[in-house]
Amino acid sequence: MNLLYIRKRSLPEWAALLLLILPFTYSFLTEFIGLPSFCKFISDFLIIASIIVIISRNISNGQLAVPRRFSATSLVITIFFLHTIIGYILNYQTFLYYIWGARNNFRFYLAFLLFVSFIKQNDAKQCLKIMDSLFWVHAVISVTQYVAFGYEQDYLGGIFGVQKGCNGYALVFISIIVLKSLLSYMNGDEKFILCFFKCSVALLLSVLSELKFFFLLFIFILMLSAIVTRFSVKKVALILLSSVLLVIMYTILVELFDYVDGFLSIENLLNELVRENYASSEDIGRFTSIPIISERFLTTIPDKLFGVGLGNCDTSTISIFNTEFYDTYVNIHYSVFSVSFILLETGFIGLALFVSFFAVCLVKSTRALKQKTGDLLCNQMGLIMSILCFVLMFYNSSLRTEAGYMVYFVLALPFIGMNKGVYVRQGG
Repeated sequence: MNLLYIRKRSLPEWAALLLLILPFTYSFLTEFIGLPSFCKFISDFLIIASIIVIISRNISNGQLAVPRRFSATSLVITIFFLHTIIGYILNYQTFLYYIWGARNNFRFYLAFLLFVSFIKQNDAKQCLKIMDSLFWVHAVISVTQYVAFGYEQDYLGGIFGVQKGCNGYALVFISIIVLKSLLSYMNGDEKFILCFFKCSVALLLSVLSELKFFFLLFIFILMLSAIVTRFSVKKVALILLSSVLLVIMYTILVELFDYVDGFLSIENLLNELVRENYASSEDIGRFTSIPIISERFLTTIPDKLFGVGLGNCDTSTISIFNTEFYDTYVNIHYSVFSVSFILLETGFIGLALFVSFFAVCLVKSTRALKQKTGDLLCNQMGLIMSILCFVLMFYNSSLRTEAGYMVYFVLALPFIGMNKGVYVRQGG
């Protein structure tokens, strides 16, 4: 299999590919080799260098037009950026905070534009194959970490390391793998035994790392995949067997790992999602964060519309970017959820624009699917991922971490194949 064969590529082309690959290497570089965490800024340098090259090239060629296939997403990004400038002027503290906030939020939009502009459709499919291969590496490492070294829950990240919260990266990754596998099987491009085994391993890993939410996410992905593919008997069979798998996996895990019976019940999972507090009586919950933040911190009309300023609630291991707001209110855990972070810093208008980007991706991928342009699997994955983003923004902060590069790559897949007049057959 010829994975990302070596050929002459421009800097933006290499940068686009590396932005997707680098998140899988950071834990190896920092935790195993011992490089400083500063190496994670390689992605930032690639984005900045690419922007400089693109602007210089376009100016020299006299071309600054935005390709039509992602003009809508570019418009949302531009309006969101201008909105954050206005919000920061209203709540100015230090320009360094704004720079850090812009970096943490807009790097993924720039990566998305690089993915769309400089990754070819064949390369995109090869990237998905590489991620498939990395899944097995991730599975072996995860099981080894659990059995041999005793890592579990938030510290069990497999290929993403053993730092607290690394399982959030794993959640995004295994969700993408399961999504691709289910769609490929339902399209007739993957064998049942392989698809079923991937789902089984993904569910096992989710429990070892206490990603109980993945059980609900798995059901969600399974149902959405069934909706966007044609009806077939084998699809019905997969759904039924997957339901049995969920029950068996739950039963085995309760027995083997001494969990309290019922901890993965739908009722308990839903209660965990909607409870008022996240980890203590003083913090905010996933779905209570919006009203609590609006009432407690966004007390004026300008604050409700524009927030308290991009970057003014952020945190960093670099002291100049660590804000007083974070030091004061870290105990309420607003930084755990993307939705609360966005609302605090950019207000309700900013939150609406943040959501609008995923809405545009949903509309574009749905249209591509209906008009049969681009690649079938890519369109389906982009459509479902745009819906999953509405869930992930409430569940955790993965859309703000390096895991976000994986998410925005999948969102870019339908755009990569647009206007090329190529369409893969609809599987049965």
